[in-house]
Amino acid sequence: MCDNEITGLIQGLFCDAENDISRLSELDFFDDSLNRLKVRTALRLALTWQKFNKGQASAYDFECSLRNYLLVLKTEVFIPDYQIIDPNPFGLYFNNHTGKIYANYDLPDYESFNKKFVTDVFTSNRATEIKSNNYYSKITNHFIRNITGFKEFKSVEQQLAVMGALKVPDGYTALVSMLTGGGKSLVTQTVSYQFAESFTLIIVPTISLMLDQCRNAKSIIKSDTENEVFYYHSGCNTDRLLQAMNSHKARMLFISPETLLKNPKLQEAILKANSEGYLRNLIVDEAHIIIDWGASFRVDFQCLDVFRNNLITQNPKLRTYLLSATYSESTIENLKLFYSNDEKWIEIRLDELRKEPRFNIIKASSYYEKKVRLKELICKLPRPMVVYVNTPDDAETLNSELNELGFLNTRVFTGRTNSKKRESIINEWINDEFDIIIATCAFGVGMDKKDVRTVLHLYIPSSPNQYYQECGRGGRDGLPCLSVMLYTDNDVKSAFQLTQKVLTVEKLKGRWFSLIEDDRTVKIFNKAIIDTSIKPKYNSENEDFYVSASNADIVWNVYVILLLRRAGVIKITDVDYSYEKYRFTVLINDNRLLYESEDSDVIFGEVRQNEYDSVYNDYTLMKNALKNINRECLSELFNSIYNLTEEYCSGCNCHYDINFEPSIKIPLKKSLKTGYTEISPKILDLIGNSPEMLILADSNVEQLIKSFIEYGINIIVIPDKLKLDFSEVDVNKENTTVQIMDFNEFRKLDSSSNGYYLSGSVLFILENSLTYAKTALTVKSNSNLKRIYIAETDIYIPGRNKTISEIINGLCKLDYIIEKEMRL
Repeated sequence: MCDNEITGLIQGLFCDAENDISRLSELDFFDDSLNRLKVRTALRLALTWQKFNKGQASAYDFECSLRNYLLVLKTEVFIPDYQIIDPNPFGLYFNNHTGKIYANYDLPDYESFNKKFVTDVFTSNRATEIKSNNYYSKITNHFIRNITGFKEFKSVEQQLAVMGALKVPDGYTALVSMLTGGGKSLVTQTVSYQFAESFTLIIVPTISLMLDQCRNAKSIIKSDTENEVFYYHSGCNTDRLLQAMNSHKARMLFISPETLLKNPKLQEAILKANSEGYLRNLIVDEAHIIIDWGASFRVDFQCLDVFRNNLITQNPKLRTYLLSATYSESTIENLKLFYSNDEKWIEIRLDELRKEPRFNIIKASSYYEKKVRLKELICKLPRPMVVYVNTPDDAETLNSELNELGFLNTRVFTGRTNSKKRESIINEWINDEFDIIIATCAFGVGMDKKDVRTVLHLYIPSSPNQYYQECGRGGRDGLPCLSVMLYTDNDVKSAFQLTQKVLTVEKLKGRWFSLIEDDRTVKIFNKAIIDTSIKPKYNSENEDFYVSASNADIVWNVYVILLLRRAGVIKITDVDYSYEKYRFTVLINDNRLLYESEDSDVIFGEVRQNEYDSVYNDYTLMKNALKNINRECLSELFNSIYNLTEEYCSGCNCHYDINFEPSIKIPLKKSLKTGYTEISPKILDLIGNSPEMLILADSNVEQLIKSFIEYGINIIVIPDKLKLDFSEVDVNKENTTVQIMDFNEFRKLDSSSNGYYLSGSVLFILENSLTYAKTALTVKSNSNLKRIYIAETDIYIPGRNKTISEIINGLCKLDYIIEKEMRL
């Protein structure tokens, strides 16, 4: 990739307005994120130039895009007969000697504004850091190489996530946390193809992410993906999908939670696949939002666990995966409550703070000063940009103000944006039709536009978790991004007012007993089937909600039911959607909810107070963090809620440089001490009753390894330099969980007592190395771990004054004898 090629295409476009820009799109097929950034920046400029010439974009839109292009590409450009705006708000200048336009940063000088962070993002300046990945072999096994073609994992984190996911036993739920951009999609792809004739349901929160993941799977998986990998959203034709499911050829289906509840035809097919045992995995992507977004967020997502519990009742082998980048402890507690059965719960925790954001918190002394600074930041900060505001009204007001300033090519995305408009905006956003979007918290759930360079907050989010997730819209390509907050004291007060959104005790109680006592509710002892369209007995006209709804009573009633479910006083056992309303079947766990009394006042008071305390505590964390922003690193705020992460900050008001102490320890943040892996009967026959065995082999080591894979070995520990060829391994043996690691990784996993990864049978390739032999002989893991050593000679261990054959509790055999036994 050559910058000259990009600049040449752009210069050609300016000299010929009708010039075809398709060549720029073709340049986007590069794995290097910096080159991709340059191409996308040029493409946005080209599209804006075309819109400008058609009157669909203003000079402000064009020159802002031009500024980004000139600073990212570090170039200047000649535009025939074009006069830049004077005085220029974008730092554009005309060179009278060359006749070209160039850009300076021209950044504001006000207090707390960090110019270095802005230049870092424009230049994609990344400080080097020591990665734990460099300390480990990341070789894939035969199964993964055959399915994807990948010879190595992207990182040791991805290796642990994928191999841990493949080891999950039938009927278990696995919560997997892994950094955004780290390759979580490989978890979905590998478990979907782990078993012959199996089907995996992947719940994805947005259409754009659904399409992206489906495309990604089809491009990676080496199989008949056109007839095996599907997605579905409203309006799609289901004929081919249903045919593939009926013939047990479909392997993956990406869908929304709404589809499960509101598409009877597809739901029937899924239930049939489940009853036949054909459905093997249920995967929920971005699972944290089920809990973090509260009881008001997407009923179908909130009730996904009900659907899952009904599936697993009929199909006990069904495995559940909950995937996300980070989880707070309260989120995990709720997910475990809703998604675990009989303690069949596993946490594969690779939590890590984002490396890309540079945090800049700017306090304005007044509303007027905030408006002035906002206009400067909109003109000068890198694009694409997401601007977060508090309410839909705020979004519309800001959009009108930007239109008056001169920006016409903007979009608004809030809770009021209808489904059709949302899809249109998302597609335009992904395809670079515009580069600034004004949004409320309704935007961005699972949104995967990788090259967002600035996230600008004009309000204070209600919790550190919400703030971190919204900042996470930026830098998903691994390059630096800005997370800027511009606020006033009034914004702090507005954030506090959000804590008052919790319904009063009177209204909570009023809505609940209106539901329970209505004639349409079927009540048998402590079981109730509730129609959510029931109006409360009091006047509800003054009730405000987070988003607009076509039927406010249904929204509020659902909120109350989900809130009581979160408090553990009721349990939802079934949910049905028909005639544009929900019907919940609930079990009432606390008898005080059966009849209105003073006792019921107590329980509603407790529920309301707990909800209020949770919201208020989150607000207090945000308020204190802002108060101490110039004295304490912002990573301390995030570490307080994601308590398994190590402190990491690429820069904030406290410091300009990376705040991080590199670690070479295994990145698994929580030990899994339960050993689930069963030892293959063939391995047991080979090794007998002994816990270990030594094989002396100075040749054909690779053939022995392949034979052991087909025999069902669970772990292979190899020297760093050994490269394995799996071309002759029988991939139909379904030994999909064999894990290959080097001695360093084995030693560190062993020291953390990680029986989940180190269980079953292990094959050590010692060559003639005393170091490898010492490591292999100091195994502390599961006592049931069967150990097989392959060495070139009977290595002498000085500290023990013995050879390996004298130390081990088992047989010593020559390679040709083992090969003969295996053939038999």
